[in-house]
Amino acid sequence: MGGKCQHIAITRAILKNLKILLLNKVISTIDNLIEILIRESLKSQVEGRITLIIAYYLNIIRDINKIIILEKGEVIKRGSHTELLSRRGLYYNIWTSGEK
Repeated sequence: MGGKCQHIAITRAILKNLKILLLNKVISTIDNLIEILIRESLKSQVEGRITLIIAYYLNIIRDINKIIILEKGEVIKRGSHTELLSRRGLYYNIWTSGEK
């Protein structure tokens, strides 16, 4: 049930055409199919908006143009998915660990 409620909340936020979109743990309670649908729809919906996505699973943010990595409240890295992978730091370690 949580996944459905989450999907409805995301849809409402997008339909309101808000200039700022805050998504916290956007895929924490949804199945793989819904995750793919949300990830694909977010690609077009974040255009022209400030979008903050708090994510513990990296699949949802891999297409975002600027990812900021925080550790203990401090910014330690920023860049695209490709840039962060090439730096082989915390982001790379999480991505390659299979905890996407």
